[in-house]
Parts: sequence; C-alpha cells; structure tokens
Amino acid sequence: MAYLSLYRKWRPQTFEDVVGQQHVVRTLVNALNDRRTAHAYLFCGPRGTGKTTVARLLAKGLNCEHGPTGRVCNVCDNCRRVAEGNALDVIEIDGASNRGIDEVREIRERVHYAPTQGRYKVYIVDEVHMLTNEAFNALLKILEEPPAHVVFVFATTEAHKIPATIASRCQRFDFHRFRPAELVGQLKKVLAGEGVPYEEEALALVARHAEGGMRDALAVLDQCIAYQPERLTAQVVSEVLGTAPRARIVEFVRRAAAGEVGAVLALIRELDETAADLRQFARDLLGYLRDLMILKASGAEADELTTLLEGEKEEARRLAAGQGLDRIIKAMEILGQVELDMRWAPSPVLALELAGVRLCDLFRVPRLDSAPRDQTQVQAQPQEEPPAATHVPGPSIPQARPQQSPGMSAAEPAPVAPPTDAQQPSGVQRTVASRNEAARPPHEPEKRSAGPPAEGSELEGLWQRFLQTLRDERLRQAEAFLREGRPVELTGDTLVVCFPTNREFHYASAGRPEHKQSMERVLTRLVGRAVSLELHLGEVARGSREREAKRETEEAAASEGDESGPDLDHPTVQAALRFFGGKITEVRRSREDAP
Repeated sequence: MAYLSLYRKWRPQTFEDVVGQQHVVRTLVNALNDRRTAHAYLFCGPRGTGKTTVARLLAKGLNCEHGPTGRVCNVCDNCRRVAEGNALDVIEIDGASNRGIDEVREIRERVHYAPTQGRYKVYIVDEVHMLTNEAFNALLKILEEPPAHVVFVFATTEAHKIPATIASRCQRFDFHRFRPAELVGQLKKVLAGEGVPYEEEALALVARHAEGGMRDALAVLDQCIAYQPERLTAQVVSEVLGTAPRARIVEFVRRAAAGEVGAVLALIRELDETAADLRQFARDLLGYLRDLMILKASGAEADELTTLLEGEKEEARRLAAGQGLDRIIKAMEILGQVELDMRWAPSPVLALELAGVRLCDLFRVPRLDSAPRDQTQVQAQPQEEPPAATHVPGPSIPQARPQQSPGMSAAEPAPVAPPTDAQQPSGVQRTVASRNEAARPPHEPEKRSAGPPAEGSELEGLWQRFLQTLRDERLRQAEAFLREGRPVELTGDTLVVCFPTNREFHYASAGRPEHKQSMERVLTRLVGRAVSLELHLGEVARGSREREAKRETEEAAASEGDESGPDLDHPTVQAALRFFGGKITEVRRSREDAP
C-alpha cells in the first residue's frame, strides 16, 4: 500500500475527531440531528483549518445509512465511499482550475439528476472565490431555486471576494486558526500513534512555524520524522526548517539589549554561513519581541498570551524588565520593516545587519526619562497664574532685587543686568526680543533641571528617535525639512541644529512657526523637559552656547554690584511687559526711590 502523508492519514473521520472549530461542529451536528440542513454553506477561513474536512464529514452525515445524523458510523457503504474519495454523489470541484462559465453550466445541467447511491448530491467547491463573475451569475440561478436533493458547500480563504448575492444565500461558517496548545496536543497524539519520541520544545517550534494551520504542522512533522525517525528534537526541527535555534534568537536580543554591536554582527554572519533563512530569523525575532512586549505591558497576566515555554519565561521577563515599552515597540517596528525590505534587498544579510546596528543603538542610548533628576524637580513647584489687570504694577519700579532661589539650577544663566545708556536699545531688545520669549512664565527656569549636555552617540540616538517620532506622528513635512540638518549639541534646554549652506530652503522652512512649534512639542515630550530648537545656517562650533551663557553670566555678575541700577528682570516688570505687549525705552526714578 502506498504511503499516506500524516495530514491525510490523520484526517478526522467523525465530528468528534475535529480539533477546535467547535462552533462549526456543534451547529452542523445539531442541524443534521434535527433535519435542519441548509441547501448551501459557505466555509471561510485560513488554509489548513479543516474546511474541506468538515465538508466531507457533512457529506457523510447526510448520506450515512443511519442518518442524516451527526454521529456517522464509518461502517456503511456510503461512509466508506466518502472516506475513500470515490463516492459518486459527492463531487469535489477545484474552483481555481474550473472557474469559467462553461463548467458552471455543466453543473446546472447535471444538478437536477437524482443521487445514485445516497440521499443527497453534495457539491464541494474549493477556492470558490476564483470563479469568474459570469460563473457566479450562472451559479446564482441554481442557488435561487435549488433542487431538494442537492447541497452546496463552498470553501474559500478570501471571503471578501464572494459576491453578496451568493453569500446571502448561504449559511456562513468562519473557521479560526488553531491555537498553539491545540496544535501541540494534536501533534502529541500523532507522535504517540506513530511511536516517535519527542521534545516539548520541538513541538513548540513546529506549532510556531505552522501559524495556526493544522495541515502545515502535520506536513512539517512528517518531514522531520523522515529526517530523523529515532527522536524529534528542537535541533532536528531547526535543521529541517532552516531556521535558527531558539537559543540564538534569545542571544541576539540579549546582545542587542546590551549594545554589543560586534557580537550581534558576528551572530548574523554565523547564521548566514550556516545557510539559515534570514527572513524567517527576522520573523522569529519579531515574535520573541512580541512576547517581551506582552510581558512588559501585561505583567503577570501575560502567561496565556505569549508563546514562551516554561524554561524561557524567566529570561524573557528579565529582558523585558530592563527595557521600556516604547523601546520594545520601536524595536518591533524596525524588525517588521526589515522583514519587508529583505524581500527585495540584493543582500538580505546586509539588511539584517543594518537592523542589528539600529537595535543596538536604540537600546544603548540611555533613557533620558529615567536619568536622575535635579533636586529642584522634587521640590514643590509654585502654582502659576496668568497675570491679571489688578496685578499691573504702578509707575514706580522697585529697587530691591530679590535673592536667587536656592533651588535654581546652576546650569541656568544669571539674569542679564540692565545696559548702559549707550547700549540700552540693544540690551533691552535682547531681554524682550520676541513675544514668545516674553510670554514665558517668570518661574519657568526654576521648574526644570537642564540636565547634562548630550553629545556623541547619545545625541545621535536622540536625533534618530526624534526624527522617527515626527514620522510616526504624521509630521512628515517638518521631518523632511529637519532631516537635512545636523545636531550639534544639546545644552541646557536648547538643541542646536546646523544646516548646510546649500540647504537654505530647508533651514527657512524648518524655522517657520507652525513647524518649529510642533517639533519643539515632540522634542519636549521625548526628552522629558522643556527643550527648544535653535537653527543655524552654516557650521557652528560645539560649545558656542556654553560660552555665550558663560559670557552673559559674567556680565550679569559684574553688573550686580551696581545696586542703584533698575532691575529690568524683576518679575513685576516682566509681567507688565507681557500684559501690555511693549518694550522698555526709558527708565525714570520716582521721587520715593530717589536717593
């Protein structure tokens, strides 16, 4: 006798043997027992989920000598003929190769003939969505006035392609993908029947590769048994499928999380030399990161949602605890994109290496939101209120200068002293240069810590995350302009960006208020404190902002000795400027303030 593949040998022969799909089985069994069968059924679902198998079981139940019944005997002639595939009254048609109107016309001519062996003639049309529009129109006439002895069963993987006029005349059943536990349970049953020992990890690998299809799982199992009939191990499954072992996937994620670029590239090169399927490796990495995301987001409730084995959960929890949820999601986006790019890439290994370097850079950059905050951020912040008309100061300007708060960050420059008479217009213009600067609350510098300056790989990592966030939030126009620039330094609350001299259009466009405000809002949320953008056309030396701040601090310190000068930076003065929207042109002493 010829060898039967496992998925044919272990095809369910009764409704009780069907794994999963209980919502379909129960409905059909009750319909058979109660004589409430419809004239047409539409079975929808992914490949390998049992659509054709259940259609044959339905044909058995309709033509069983003890039926119609939901408990087929598999002993009578009709049941045996259906099981062997030679029943004259059960006609299976491949819709992909018999899709024209001529084939449907032939069905229309024969459908009125009575069954020869059983009670019903059952037409099983697989991949029915492949029929042409003309064929569907011809089939519609049969479904409108079907003979009493005919039952149609249409199976499809793309239900949306079925015309509504056809679908509305059928009872629709949606077949679901099998859960990993259901696949593993059936694989154990098959291996026990075949007498092959196995490892639990090997069955988990087969179930993952099947992606919810029972036929795919049994086909891979059949191939693995042929490769190594003595024992089914995880190593055997990996070699048959051409995928990397599970340990390599965990090692890749662990090395990338530690920022070990060299180790990650060496691992990719090793996989390439062993002829592993790199696209499948990228998909496996994506699945493992998906498990980490679930562990990070759901915590203790994630055990039922992941595909992790018991021996893998401890390591996965440790990796998930060491990274933020946003970074895990970003890593999944990188791998998802590279899996698509590898389809058309001339060198898939190069695409995977680029993704590995990006992952290392993503995980290596310190999380700015978890950096130690200045003590001023822990202290209670004063409640800010918008200035009211009753708070407008009088014509006199107070002489006394308030002491600087001890919580003031050392990185903030000291207030600029009032200029001399000769320099007053330019000095005042710098103090109230724009309405945006004047609208800033007077206590804003005391609320946030500037933090250490970012440079090198940390600044580059922040820059790439900033651009990616702009794309994710659909600020693509602003991101396109800003991408032509280069970050120079992040000092205090300012990110300095330089544009080449031949990118004047991009520089001007990025500086437009609608773009700059959106970019600063995203940057502030990304860094965790208020950060503004400072754009320059041409090269700017690194540290220029620090030298400028130091110079202004020294000027302010030198001018503080003159206590008789007016305090233009006093909160009351600034509140008046904001309220009236003006600028200081002249300062006069009142009689009360005169010495």
